[in-house]
Amino acid sequence: MTSLEVKYNGCIVGSLFQDESGRMSFQYDGQWLKEGFAISISLPLQNEIFSEQKCRPFFEGLLPEGAIRDEIARNLGVSSKSDFALLREIGGDCAGAISVGGSKEASSNGYKELLKGERLIESLRPLNGRPLFAGEKDIRLSIAGSQRKLPVVYENGEFFIPHGNIPTTFIIKPEIAGIESSVDNELYCMALANKIGLSVSAFEVLQLKSENESYKKYLVIERYDRRRENDKIIRLHQEDLCQATGVPSENKYQKDGGPSFSDLFTIIRNYSSQPALDVKNAIRIAIFNYIIGNADAHGKNFSFLFERNSVRFAPFYDLLSTEIYPNLSTKMAMKIGGKYRPEDVFRRHWHEFAKENMVNPKLMDKEIEYISNMVLRWYEPIAQELFGNQSQPKIIDGILEKIRRKLKLLLPL
Repeated sequence: MTSLEVKYNGCIVGSLFQDESGRMSFQYDGQWLKEGFAISISLPLQNEIFSEQKCRPFFEGLLPEGAIRDEIARNLGVSSKSDFALLREIGGDCAGAISVGGSKEASSNGYKELLKGERLIESLRPLNGRPLFAGEKDIRLSIAGSQRKLPVVYENGEFFIPHGNIPTTFIIKPEIAGIESSVDNELYCMALANKIGLSVSAFEVLQLKSENESYKKYLVIERYDRRRENDKIIRLHQEDLCQATGVPSENKYQKDGGPSFSDLFTIIRNYSSQPALDVKNAIRIAIFNYIIGNADAHGKNFSFLFERNSVRFAPFYDLLSTEIYPNLSTKMAMKIGGKYRPEDVFRRHWHEFAKENMVNPKLMDKEIEYISNMVLRWYEPIAQELFGNQSQPKIIDGILEKIRRKLKLLLPL
């Protein structure tokens, strides 16, 4: 039996175990049981050990997915199927405030390495052979998801890679391989969401040029799970909807057994410190994702932020119009009124959505009209503000047309 310490901002939470057969388990530390909190809605405080089935969704949910995970495992010389081994190697700076494993030296010391020029550009290439700098001395970065992205420290216009226990503060997202103009797409959707009053993290566009290459765009997003106190960066605890419901990342889509809107609303009502406001936010993001054509809003793309004895629906992220791409499925990650396909969703299905989630139908109609009218007011001006009339990317023209069609279905004539 081997074990790794699980910590919350340096305090021991418990131990993650692996037995001779490779099965994981987790147990809270006795002192944490007296003074701490449940690190996941799916892992309530208890003396008993949590089995792999119970604890894996939370801990595996801290790790990258898919091809990125496979690349990291190859570079580290561990099995890509071993959550335990990967957490041991890269579980230092994760989403939220939980860290797993790491030496005492790494947890107490650290320094920031300036990241610029070719080293920065190379780290963000689609075919970069060392995602997250995995395997380099004292770099233990992990970020969930299947897209290539890089958590960094961003200060005074410069990027740094943290060695040791220094928290990252921003995430750099390059173009998604095979997805045309994904940075412009996400930039537009984030800016539109922000303009109509939805909560999103601060963001900006970065352009970098390598020798013999044209400039390439990157989206730089501030981490909502970090807070600055005086001159110190504090990690804030968070978990996504899959972790909260005990669903592993490979089942993040509802059709695969993943969370539904019903699960989202249930958790908000049972755990949110401001349930009425967060229910409204959940309604609004569901409508907004439908309008922009974000069919990939699955259980890993909704999170809860734990801060100062409060639980809140976290700011929204990964807002991307996926319906615009003919090579991507238009089937929505979560059903609306029993329907997976957006073309099958009409006003009556939103009423069914309201019924399923114990939302007053009048409130549902009010929110549909509010969000639709706000999008109607701003969707074209935001595009002009970001890109101008002359240089607007073709992908944005397509998204605008998708939005027009959705608004015709939602707004009364």
